[in-house]
Amino acid sequence: LSRKDLISLFNNKNLNDDNGRIKSCGNGLSNGGANPAVRDAKSRNHFLELKTMFRPNEMGYATVIDSYSRNGDGTNAERILQLMKGQYGVGSNNNGANVVAYNAAITAWARSTSRASSNPKDFPTSPASMNNLSVTSKSKSAALSAERLLQEMRNEPTGRLQPDVISYSAVISAYATCLDQPHGLEKANDLLHELEDLAVREHLESSSRGRDARRYETRSIGVGGGRHPYGFRPNPVVYNTMIQSYANIGDASSAEAILDRMISLYSSSLQENLGSGAFRSVRPNTRTFNMVLNAWSKKGGAECGGRALSIWKRLNIIALEEERNGETYSRPDVITFNTVLAALAKSADVENRDGKEKIVGEAAAQKAVELLDSIEN
Repeated sequence: LSRKDLISLFNNKNLNDDNGRIKSCGNGLSNGGANPAVRDAKSRNHFLELKTMFRPNEMGYATVIDSYSRNGDGTNAERILQLMKGQYGVGSNNNGANVVAYNAAITAWARSTSRASSNPKDFPTSPASMNNLSVTSKSKSAALSAERLLQEMRNEPTGRLQPDVISYSAVISAYATCLDQPHGLEKANDLLHELEDLAVREHLESSSRGRDARRYETRSIGVGGGRHPYGFRPNPVVYNTMIQSYANIGDASSAEAILDRMISLYSSSLQENLGSGAFRSVRPNTRTFNMVLNAWSKKGGAECGGRALSIWKRLNIIALEEERNGETYSRPDVITFNTVLAALAKSADVENRDGKEKIVGEAAAQKAVELLDSIEN
């Protein structure tokens, strides 16, 4: 801003009473007297004061980063993160950003990978579908950028930027939804195991100090800049992302394996400390089951009808148990029902050529009719 612009701003009649300091500064500057040196000194002082008064705070930076994150603009989100780091960092080993800002920037990179891969046809599952290598490369690069920011958080020397479940979930999502498959899902699976290990370690440390002794002590400095209150404890969202990504590349077996993993972790957590284990939030819901069913239905073939029926039965058993406990977290809905029927219909088109007992052909069609009758009755 020029001196003339500053004077105009200081003397603006529209400034409210809360900015009375600015008005008084303007009056002092405009009446600086005849001495040019005095006026120039006052101009510099008032400019510095103005910069201080309008200096963005942590919340301001994090809000802008989050805005870019919602648009999947990883490049600009990280650009603002770098500005925030430089604005508040003092010395070579300090970082002025906080956990919330880093998480928003990581999420921006994750969303930039998933935007290109929102259409399942975009996944390069065969050499013929890998014509656009530049798009695949950009998607992979975005996932690597997300992991690089996670690594920055882990390497921060003071521990002030310790990652949390949001940090890891975003990077897992970046790899799971990027176009570099199946390598991306392999990397996402490794990171999920790492998150689970961290959750167990953090839970054990917390339990050793007493259940109510602390509430995750490591937090970043600044308003709203701290870790998620659940720390590293995972939730169904990150597992559902993995399931959907496996479904997109036609790997129904791996999608069901993630469901099995969730059920196992949640069951073990219920048996620990009256249900307060590290995985008490990893509870598969109706959406989880429906995504696995959809994975089998999309795959088709001789297995899909039988696997869909097996998952349907498991979901009903869980739903009955929840009903006895007054819960409705996992229960079949119309999507569940229609997806199982679709899977059976695809198996009905498969001939039983080897004579082994399979739910294919006429047997699959009969199972579909029985399922319809059970719902109607």
